Amino acid sequence: MKSLVITDKDLAADLFKKSVIVNLNNLRYSFCTGGLECLKNEGQCYFYDDMSTLSSWINDSSLIIMITRTIYGGMDVPLKKMFERMIVNSEPYYTIEDGKTCHLNLSASKKRLLIIAYGDMSKEDQALFKGYFDTVKLGYNITLSHYFCKEEELNDILKAFGGVDDE
Repeated sequence: MKSLVITDKDLAADLFKKSVIVNLNNLRYSFCTGGLECLKNEGQCYFYDDMSTLSSWINDSSLIIMITRTIYGGMDVPLKKMFERMIVNSEPYYTIEDGKTCHLNLSASKKRLLIIAYGDMSKEDQALFKGYFDTVKLGYNITLSHYFCKEEELNDILKAFGGVDDE
């Protein structure tokens, strides 16, 4: 799989012609319980739900586009819930990167992550959002880009970014 679009709202299928589009609101998945069973059992989560398939798609994708509403500088619940479950994509071993302890990524391939955040947000909210993802990417081989827009601009922005899966 070349690219994966993960979103918290319905998108027109023609926006990303060569990508798999996943609306998190249509998946059945649980909140992470924090038991770290996945790290003890070679990446197998305690829950057997749709997140297992999404997790393998994330590992297989070179470009991941995430589209989320922002709330007070953070992501909306569907994406946050998904991120909590992504610990399953980490090895149970640690490394030090930029002076911080973090997990190693199970996928050795370099990934590009484009995050399109929509909603009403101040510059401070944008800085909080960027800071969160800069921290999350530690220990992963990721090139990260952010783009912010208002919700009413989102469809036009997605049309502009729709060709990124052709690269």
